[in-house]
Amino acid sequence: MTARQLLWACNRRWRLIVLVVAFGMVLGLVTAPSHADVVRKQRESLRWKATTTLIALSSRSKQNLPLLILQATDGDVPTSVARRLGDITDPKIVIHGSTAAKVGSSTKTSGGSSLTGRTRIGTTEVTLEGDQSAGAVRVTASDEHQRRAEVVADALAAAMVSKRSSEVAAAYTKDWTTLDTQRKTLQDADAKVVAQMNAQFPLVNPSSPNTPEALKTLDNKHNQYLRQIGDVESAINQHFLSGPPPPPLMVNSKATAYRDSSTSGLGPPTNRKLRVVFFAGIAFLVAIALAFFLDRNSSAVYGIPSAEAATKLPVISEIPFVKLPRAKRYQVLALTAPGSRVAESYRALRSSIALIWFANSQRDADGIDMAAHAPKVVMVVSPGPGEGKSTTAANLAACYAELGDRVVVIDLDARRQKVHRFLGASSQPHLENTGTINEPVIDLPALLQDTAIPGVQFVSSPSSDTRPGEALVASRAVIEVAREYADVVILDTPPLLLANAAFDLMDYADAVLLLAKDAHTKRSAAERAAQLLRRLDAPVVGLTIVGAVSSRRGYGYGYGYGYGYGYGYGYNTPVKAGELVDLTAVETSEKSGDERPSKRKRDR
Repeated sequence: MTARQLLWACNRRWRLIVLVVAFGMVLGLVTAPSHADVVRKQRESLRWKATTTLIALSSRSKQNLPLLILQATDGDVPTSVARRLGDITDPKIVIHGSTAAKVGSSTKTSGGSSLTGRTRIGTTEVTLEGDQSAGAVRVTASDEHQRRAEVVADALAAAMVSKRSSEVAAAYTKDWTTLDTQRKTLQDADAKVVAQMNAQFPLVNPSSPNTPEALKTLDNKHNQYLRQIGDVESAINQHFLSGPPPPPLMVNSKATAYRDSSTSGLGPPTNRKLRVVFFAGIAFLVAIALAFFLDRNSSAVYGIPSAEAATKLPVISEIPFVKLPRAKRYQVLALTAPGSRVAESYRALRSSIALIWFANSQRDADGIDMAAHAPKVVMVVSPGPGEGKSTTAANLAACYAELGDRVVVIDLDARRQKVHRFLGASSQPHLENTGTINEPVIDLPALLQDTAIPGVQFVSSPSSDTRPGEALVASRAVIEVAREYADVVILDTPPLLLANAAFDLMDYADAVLLLAKDAHTKRSAAERAAQLLRRLDAPVVGLTIVGAVSSRRGYGYGYGYGYGYGYGYGYNTPVKAGELVDLTAVETSEKSGDERPSKRKRDR
């Protein structure tokens, strides 16, 4: 991709670019945040974070980390912290509002199980991250105020330690109470057995040989109770000697606040005007890329690179598009606006035809007048209809007539006669052979019509009901007669790919000019037309792009004029084809100069 190709693509797709940029501006305006949102984001970008770490001191505490995080995020722990901190009189620390909690979720990592939990204490957001393999819990508080973040982190960590310590102490007390209750129960049961033994067998020794069976049973129960009481008293003594257990958690370090640098400074601006400009710039870049993509993937001819790649022919001229009022669409600008860019383009085309034809004729056989400044017969062809053949033929005739040449324009398109409208002539009398097919006779003086262009005469085409063979004979004969009569003969032919007349008359032309309409002619059609011309060894002088937007800007001659035609090149020739063009109303665009269609044909 070259810069020139990119500029051409943007020039041709400027409407698309404007539409996309406008959409970007509207999108930037609609998505601009409100003042409250801007203030909130600014506050969030200035938040402080304070982190403290809890260490689990036992394996059982490590296993209970999920329960610990759950209690810290959804339970009475955050509520109690919020209630306690609400009594602080420092306005930078006071917390208002209720708490909200979100149950933590766990994910597997290479080091073990990683647990996370989130809660909100007033305006402070708290995040808990646990690692069972390391037995650690990180408590991170985020707030707008430095001191409040530190206090909340330390308070929640202390509440978690207190919660677990109270739970362990309660478990220790519960165990002591349970053992003491068991001892008292066993002692009461043993006392009942002893009382029963004394009441039933007061003077009998349980160890004597003649002891009754009932006494032996009671004595066995008594001994069993004594053993159980001894076991319970041993457990009580062991529980007493071990003492209350240490706290299961320990605060590794107190929280120290730091600036939260996780918030990225990248993103669209929050200012409404800057946001619109930002979105417009992004949309402009996207539109340029889209325009170039559509241009590269379009099936129509766009500009010089596309036309030359399709036809393998050099572009010898570009005729810029001129938007004329509908009533003036048949004006010949080479006559009515001689100082215009369009007129200069046709003069450049006239010179290119002469130079290329002269250079090619030097390599041909003898019998060619090397001193001639132009070919005698110029055939204007294009792949399809509506591609500027009639416009080009009329303007070329005016350019040749400027040099004092006698020019005859012959209309060979019987199906779509149009060139006479540009010349100010009539479609009748039609071309007719007054002789036979073998010996045709053409009464040229009777067929010639004077036109609105001085020095240019016109011959109409055969009538539409003429047989193709008779029309071909008459066309060949009139070309031969006109060659002897005029200095330059210009042939306006039907489309190459739709009719055969141009190919049948190819041998009677000294130079063939192929046209392609910018943004209209299909690349495949231009390629087929060029291939047919090469197969017939037609004397093609080059390719001309009609309605080219690539030459819309920048004239390069340094004359210092734009689209106004307030001066000429000394042409004092009166204009007979109607009033002059309103030069301030002339507007270039991507359409053909052949005629002004109601809507531009786009190739999707």
